[in-house]
Amino acid sequence: MRPAQIHPTAIVSTGAHLGDGVVVGPYVIIDDDVTIGSKSVIGPHAVIHRYVRMGERNHIHAHAVIGDLPQDLSFEGTESWVEIGDQNTFREGVTIHRAMTPDSPTRIGSNCLLMAYAHVAHDCHVGDEVVLTNNTCLGGHVEIGDSAMLGGGVVVHQFVRVGSCVMVAGFVAVRKDVLPFCLLA
Repeated sequence: MRPAQIHPTAIVSTGAHLGDGVVVGPYVIIDDDVTIGSKSVIGPHAVIHRYVRMGERNHIHAHAVIGDLPQDLSFEGTESWVEIGDQNTFREGVTIHRAMTPDSPTRIGSNCLLMAYAHVAHDCHVGDEVVLTNNTCLGGHVEIGDSAMLGGGVVVHQFVRVGSCVMVAGFVAVRKDVLPFCLLA
């Protein structure tokens, strides 16, 4: 087993738990109560806030922010979480926010690709093998099924469910639930 490699300019809390072989790049900030699974890579200037649990072999690119507070005026500052599976890629500028309550974390499955500037709001549940292309924005409490693909600039209204194997064309505003195995344009 190989210990974590932490760049000298990174700030990693003593309350964070880094698995074997984790690589932490320049100017990264990792807070207390963060768990990062083995062989994950955290790119330069990324910020991982409190209450994030991340599986193995995830790749966080530059300037991503994971686990920040929900953008909801009713949030009272309670302990709430982000849970991330294995082998995901989060490209530049991706943001993922904590849940509103401790009982149901914001969740990202495994083998997902979130391209540049994708946003996952509080209390979202994103399945496995999902692709969110550039500038995709999920409102709060959105559910995305396994193997769904959302095109560039897609926005999904809060409380909407997008089924498994759905493909949404670029620049679509998704305002209602989408059945599995559909193409939405």
